[in-house]
Amino acid sequence: FSLNTQIGEPKVKSKDKVVFTRQLATMINAGVALTRALSTLEKQTESKALKLILPSIVKDVESGKTLTESIAKYPKTFDSIYVNMIKAGELGGVLDEILNRMATLMEKEYDLRQKIKSAMTYPIFIFGAALVMAVFVLIFILPQFVGVFEQFGGELPFLTKILVWITVAFNRYWYIFFAGFADFSFSLRSF
Repeated sequence: FSLNTQIGEPKVKSKDKVVFTRQLATMINAGVALTRALSTLEKQTESKALKLILPSIVKDVESGKTLTESIAKYPKTFDSIYVNMIKAGELGGVLDEILNRMATLMEKEYDLRQKIKSAMTYPIFIFGAALVMAVFVLIFILPQFVGVFEQFGGELPFLTKILVWITVAFNRYWYIFFAGFADFSFSLRSF
């Protein structure tokens, strides 16, 4: 399995990237050489994606490249802000401080994302329950209601006619509605 820097770059989870940054900062702050710190992290990381990326980074650093040059090959994992902060830390001789600040910022961002996800769980559940009830009404209740109105020969109100039209459309093209809902729920999960 060869690792192409653009196409085959594995996706590193935010949490794994935070842990990597914090551990690298701690090791450099403790006086461990960069190559040794990277090698240690390569062996200790539990992230499968980082296990694929780190050997290349270690090899590049050992061959004389800067950490900036090494991580810049992986733009999906290390965005331009991350790369430029590492570059500033290397040029200023304060890589450990920069890594610590980045790790703190990334931890706060990760915690905020987790809070947003947990806050969205209840509204999504309520929306799902309401959607199930609406589908139940459209499929089972409304058609019987329309039948009763037709038996009495009464004229349906305008809003009821719209609901009947929605019911007919749903019963004929239900797969389109479910595809749209699946797409919507998938986009919420990727947040």
